[in-house]
Amino acid sequence: MSDEKNTASKLAQEGQDHIEALTDQFRSFLSSPKGQSMEVLGKEAGARAKEALDKLENINQPELKEAQKKVRHRPIASVLLSLLVGFVLGRLTKS
Repeated sequence: MSDEKNTASKLAQEGQDHIEALTDQFRSFLSSPKGQSMEVLGKEAGARAKEALDKLENINQPELKEAQKKVRHRPIASVLLSLLVGFVLGRLTKS
């Protein structure tokens, strides 16, 4: 029983160490020129998403029904697109 506790504790500590290492790598990436360029790209993507949302407000009813059909026929692509937009907007709000 003691061996199992020690093994579990050791594995938990190793997992925590890996998470901390990944967090440090991510922070250093964001502070690098590449990371900063990713931030700029994220802001540009957010601006484009806002433009797209503004255009959606001006869509007339037949076009809206056509978009609904596309979503019904390609639900996975729609979900992935929603996740991408949510990620970008989330990153922009945390900046």
